[in-house]
Amino acid sequence: MGTATGEQEWVAIPEHHDAQLMEKKMIKLLENKSFRHALNLFRFVRRTVGIQEYSEELFLPFIQSAIRVGKMDVVEYMLKSMTEIPNLSVPSHHFWRTILKYLVSRKEYAACLSAHDIFGAKIPLDNNIFRCLITAEMEMGVPQHARWVLKRLVLNDRGPGAHHDAHWLFNAHLLLCVNDYQLDRAVQLFRDAQALEKIDGAEKIVNATSYSTLIMGFVRNNSTLESVQSLEEMQACGFEPDHDICRMVIDCCINYGKTDAARMIEERFECASIAKGKFRGSVLSMDRQRSNSPR
Repeated sequence: MGTATGEQEWVAIPEHHDAQLMEKKMIKLLENKSFRHALNLFRFVRRTVGIQEYSEELFLPFIQSAIRVGKMDVVEYMLKSMTEIPNLSVPSHHFWRTILKYLVSRKEYAACLSAHDIFGAKIPLDNNIFRCLITAEMEMGVPQHARWVLKRLVLNDRGPGAHHDAHWLFNAHLLLCVNDYQLDRAVQLFRDAQALEKIDGAEKIVNATSYSTLIMGFVRNNSTLESVQSLEEMQACGFEPDHDICRMVIDCCINYGKTDAARMIEERFECASIAKGKFRGSVLSMDRQRSNSPR
């Protein structure tokens, strides 16, 4: 029997198709860096006998190889192919963590968004996956996608098997932004979450920890006015700032000569753990230094 031309010339599909055997053959090709041959074989099998019996063990290395060689169109093709297989309609946590972290590390942010567009709420939102999606969406400058992921949090739609609660996920990413000195991103994330909380049935994910994290970012950025305003907003929303946050803002005010603001915070915020005399002494000390300094 002669061989066919093109993509079939180097492989023959047996009359009784053995999916496991063919899957191992494609994985072996990928391991040997024969990405093009493996892709041609996959396309041929899909067109002739179907891919209903193939597993995640094939798609994971296939997509990793596609990312490695920069074939984002193949990444999307493989993800869409997975949706045709009933037992792969909800890929595992390991699959998403591996693929999304690899895409982000290669700065292939558009492919991350494409994955979320294809699978939507079937992608579980644990810490690593949430971080990858939010990073990709903000790097691409499409806040509507970031709001989509946040909306899943506030509506308690974190996907199958997600273990982290919404507060933990939100605050973890907010802290990541602040620690990376990406204050604009942190503020955007914070305000978007506040807006989404107004949806009927939404879960409140902004809490005292969220405010404290944002204030810490403002203080690090020497944004005295914003830190004071956020402290006031925090109390207005029913969250009492703790000793460390109050001290942080007061010290920021003093360092930049805003002694009146420091006095106001000291008098207004009665945190149980604050030794008020200590801060008042700091403010008065600053006043004395300024009055005794040579003009």
